[in-house]
Amino acid sequence: MTGTSHIHATTALLAQGRIRSVAWQQSGGFRKLPPGVLDLNELHEPTPTTGVVVAVVSQRENGNGSGCSNRGQSMSALTIILTAVALVAATVGIHAAGTHALIRSLTRRFADTGGMIKPHKTLSAVIWTAIVLLVLHVIEIQLWALAYLFLVPGDQMDTLEEAVYFSFVTYTTLGYGDITLAQHDWRILSGVEALDGILLAGWSTALLFVVVQRSWRGIGRSHARPSADDRSPQRD
Repeated sequence: MTGTSHIHATTALLAQGRIRSVAWQQSGGFRKLPPGVLDLNELHEPTPTTGVVVAVVSQRENGNGSGCSNRGQSMSALTIILTAVALVAATVGIHAAGTHALIRSLTRRFADTGGMIKPHKTLSAVIWTAIVLLVLHVIEIQLWALAYLFLVPGDQMDTLEEAVYFSFVTYTTLGYGDITLAQHDWRILSGVEALDGILLAGWSTALLFVVVQRSWRGIGRSHARPSADDRSPQRD
């Protein structure tokens, strides 16, 4: 097959979606490109001076090839599901342990015998609760970021800073879109993290509401107590 006919055949296969991978021949060997990266405009006719040749590997359409592909996709999907479940379980466990320790701390340091926040410790209790909950969320976001950095294939998460930023944006459901996982099957993790963030943020909100409510009731109960003059018997 001549260079021109080879290029035309490659273009036709790309248009039909039958290309599995494409590699450019270079001086050091073949450089393989993943599907979807090659632009049709890059398929130029090779010249004697450069000696560039396009190597095309078509998808196998027989039963064995499709079976191997299906099994590979099933294994990949199972790996992603198990990873998502493990990350959700880990973050929920971290939040459960953290909030349990926080409740014990609030009861011991800020609450009276009736479980209400002491009036003179209301502000400290609310601030302490908010700080601990934020720290728990940051730890959980870091855990998701490490998963993106070490598990997701490709070069979209080159640094820890990019992974942490993407995890923050996803966990809080901001979704700026400047960094995405659109080219990988692992992009489902970002959706699971968003659901996980909604769940744990609601958990924190509920706990903070209870602390504020008990602080309010503690203040109200202290004002409702009768003074010493009110408790003394009235003399005729």
